[in-house]
Amino acid sequence: MAQPTEIVHLLRPFGRRLRLADTLQWLSRTFWLPALGFALIQGAGRLFPIPNWTLWSLVPFAIWLVALLVVALRPQSSSRIAQRSDLELDLRERLSTALELHKRDDRGPLDDVQYNDALDKARNANAKDIRVAPPRKHRLWWGLAALFLMLGITSAVLPNIQSNVLAEREAVKTDLERIADRIDETRQEIAKDEKLSPEERAELDRQLAELSKDLRENTGSREDALAKISRTEQQLQKRLDSRASARQASLQELAQALKNQRGASQEQRPEASDAAKELEQAAQDAEKMTPEQREQLANALEQQANQTAATNPEMAQSLRDAASALRSGNLADARSALQRASNQASQSAEQLQDQEGVEQALSEVQNSRDQAAQAGQPGQQNQQAGQQGQQGQQGQQGQQGQQGQQGQGQGQGQGQGQGQGQGQGQGQGQGQGQGQGQGQGQGQGNGAGGGGGSQAGNLGSGNSNGSGNGTGRNDRTFPGTGNDKGMVYQPWKPGDPNNPSNVTGQPNGSGSAPSQPSGSTGPGIANGSQVPYNQANPDYQESAGRAVDSGYIPPQLKNFIRDYFNQLEQ
Repeated sequence: MAQPTEIVHLLRPFGRRLRLADTLQWLSRTFWLPALGFALIQGAGRLFPIPNWTLWSLVPFAIWLVALLVVALRPQSSSRIAQRSDLELDLRERLSTALELHKRDDRGPLDDVQYNDALDKARNANAKDIRVAPPRKHRLWWGLAALFLMLGITSAVLPNIQSNVLAEREAVKTDLERIADRIDETRQEIAKDEKLSPEERAELDRQLAELSKDLRENTGSREDALAKISRTEQQLQKRLDSRASARQASLQELAQALKNQRGASQEQRPEASDAAKELEQAAQDAEKMTPEQREQLANALEQQANQTAATNPEMAQSLRDAASALRSGNLADARSALQRASNQASQSAEQLQDQEGVEQALSEVQNSRDQAAQAGQPGQQNQQAGQQGQQGQQGQQGQQGQQGQQGQGQGQGQGQGQGQGQGQGQGQGQGQGQGQGQGQGQGQGNGAGGGGGSQAGNLGSGNSNGSGNGTGRNDRTFPGTGNDKGMVYQPWKPGDPNNPSNVTGQPNGSGSAPSQPSGSTGPGIANGSQVPYNQANPDYQESAGRAVDSGYIPPQLKNFIRDYFNQLEQ
């Protein structure tokens, strides 16, 4: 009897043919599924900005191919191949029956006859007679697949508006990378600043590092970047001292007053840290001073205490204690109070240095916010450079204009009894006129003046005139001379809501504004609008300091404002 392996061997071509038929039929029934997925993803890519949406639309085909390989390579049993071959070749179940009978142990004579007949039919059969082409009813599935393919390909070929959104996101991401690089540079500068306390350096580095990380991880969302930057900006603003500028100015003025008192040369304006050194020097020199020099030192300390009381009450009290001890001749208490004031001034200077670090970080964060708002826009870097150049040019023109106004007030005030200058002015009786050029005209006669306004952007001002009969004098520098030593015109106090003399200027491009006449003249004596310079300047300086610290002033203009008030005190 023939071995069963022979008929199994003859079934192999039939199995390959049946596998091919199964694969083609599965393909024809399921090809519309990846085509549908391709079309849907292409359509979604036109509604939403999907990165690499073309590649994603090919994913359904990749999944479908994997499934097709599973179908094509799945194993088939000999019994299953025999049954399907009998059906496809019309062998009347000869092959499947022969395999089943051969498995029996009690085979009879008819079993061998049947097996040989099946074996003969298998040898004469042709595997190509097995149909592999899909049925005609599968044409519907092919039609759907063709429709979906056509829609997807059309969507892939036509321009997609979401591509612009994706390109903008990529540009935003690139710009945010540059902003993060600049923030890292600021971190390095702060890390090298030995003036900052270790705790302040660590905290600033932590906040800037967190912001830099958030910007680098940003996927191109300008709104998300602005939210992260605004959060960091608010955290830094909470750490700002609104009186930092006023405290710095008071320390600088204290150091300058003590240097003037001991006759030290001043090539440049002292720093805030010099106040502690000057106080310590005064404590050492107290024993060597004459009673007149001690009285002068006590007067200077008391005057500085009055100006420092609002920003540093503890140090102001120490200065008063030192002045009182100097007047009473108690040098031990005077040295102790001066040393205590020196320590307080040193601590305040260290806090101001920390504030400078916070301001530096805040300035960089504010610049980052402005740049992030324009991130991804064409020409963003050129536009930013142009804005900085324009602001620098305006600041330079404003300084030049202010110097020119002061020069004019000086030149026209001598020998004619008339004072004329650009800025806020006050005509005072007996032929006295005053302008912001710090010029004063004095003489005999009647004078009238006009109020002035200002344009915040260019520090423009109005005009004022005063005239009279007789001789006049103009003195440009503070303090003044005669009975008016150190007196300045203060029409209103910063922060006073009741300000009838404030006239809004009309910008005309050059920083000037027309004046409004006051409509009144006076005898020029006991004028309540004239106050000591040292009393008026701290109010204006503190008001400007609050504006600088609050963030309303652009970072690139803050130094101009500080220099302006520094020049007034020189």
